[in-house]
Amino acid sequence: MELNYGKLSDSDLRSPATVYWLAGEEELLKKEFIQRLRDALPMPPDSFDEAVLDARETNAGAIMNSLLTAPLEQDRKFVLVRSAQRLKPNDQASIAKHLEALPDWVCLVLWQDLESEESDSRKTTANALMNAVKQHGVLMQFDALAGATLEKRLIALAKANQKSLNNQTARALMNLVDGVATRAIAELEKVIFYVDPRQEITVHDVEQVVSPSREAKVFALVEAIAEGKTTSALQHLDHLFQSGARPDEVALKTLALIARQYRLIWGARAMLDAQYSLQAPEKVPKEWAQKLPKDPNLLNTLQRQAFLRSRLQRQAEQMPRAHLEQAFQTILNTDLALKGMKPGVNPIEVMERLVLKLSMR
Repeated sequence: MELNYGKLSDSDLRSPATVYWLAGEEELLKKEFIQRLRDALPMPPDSFDEAVLDARETNAGAIMNSLLTAPLEQDRKFVLVRSAQRLKPNDQASIAKHLEALPDWVCLVLWQDLESEESDSRKTTANALMNAVKQHGVLMQFDALAGATLEKRLIALAKANQKSLNNQTARALMNLVDGVATRAIAELEKVIFYVDPRQEITVHDVEQVVSPSREAKVFALVEAIAEGKTTSALQHLDHLFQSGARPDEVALKTLALIARQYRLIWGARAMLDAQYSLQAPEKVPKEWAQKLPKDPNLLNTLQRQAFLRSRLQRQAEQMPRAHLEQAFQTILNTDLALKGMKPGVNPIEVMERLVLKLSMR
């Protein structure tokens, strides 16, 4: 069977399946599922009856040996295989063939990571293994924790720790960590510790404690540029160079993120000109969406990080198409200067010139 993790109830785990395949984007929820599964089996920490294997360092023979070794202390044998899609095609086919005959005291979890692209042959056999899991166990889908779903989870986590977190503050935290669920929850735990014994968590608390991602810092830089706030934009740029890394590395990484942000803004500007709403990216016709840049994919970004919709719309409204065209030429010239193909004193001076040209109207 196939099941979305959001619909998994505690009753579904009263009799855990023999095999699970964990698919989808949200690694945080996969970890949460593993803990729920351990509790349901039950499987105490460091049990002899639990084995954690890495598909990049093992094969079907080793996995089957672990599965067919009877449990010593518990009623079930729990075997977790990370990066399952990285198994060689022959190993995947071998495991798929044996799933039907696994003993009922086995609980096998095949965890699909999203770290890299696989060859066509591995993708084909992975699909075959996933289909075998659907037939003999559960294919579990894990949707990304994003937007309102992540917001609610952050508020619930604060409440579980006797803290009050409102929607505005939750969104401020999400902005600082680029909407990445793992980071948002880790940073909220720091904020909860910081405000104790107070109950209310404020935006000021979040800004004092949470370490903004480089992407969030660049977003703030571009926002200042879009608003024509040159002094503020230069201050944001200065903060990026204070990271301790080499100036040339900071400059190149920052420029790449600025270019990415401008491609998003260009796409947002195109949507507005075509009278499509950034608040409803799912309604954009597929044939029109194909005209947008593929990297980054604006519509995917708007769907996964809904909190960016209003901010991107504001930036796009402040940048007419002519300004964007000039900005891309300025970004190209900056890239050439950083690589020594155009005049430039040093990486900091080159980036300051970029910010000045982009922010001055």
